[in-house]
Amino acid sequence: MASRTLYDSAEKVAGAFERVMLAALSLLGREEERTLSQLKADVFAGIILDAVTPSGVGKGIRDPECGERDRFGADADGVE
Repeated sequence: MASRTLYDSAEKVAGAFERVMLAALSLLGREEERTLSQLKADVFAGIILDAVTPSGVGKGIRDPECGERDRFGADADGVE
């Protein structure tokens, strides 16, 4: 496990938090077993790793052509 901190303007941090929170809340339902905290963590990871970039065509750092390896050559555990 690890953690990261976002240090930026209040508006940007609040906007990022709201985006993650709203997406996580939209996933809550009777069939959902994850807690809100777990959903927020999963949503955040999904945005960071797979999100569309401002140009609209990005795919985060995961490269489907390389399986579980990122563009920097490390596998899911960070080992090259």
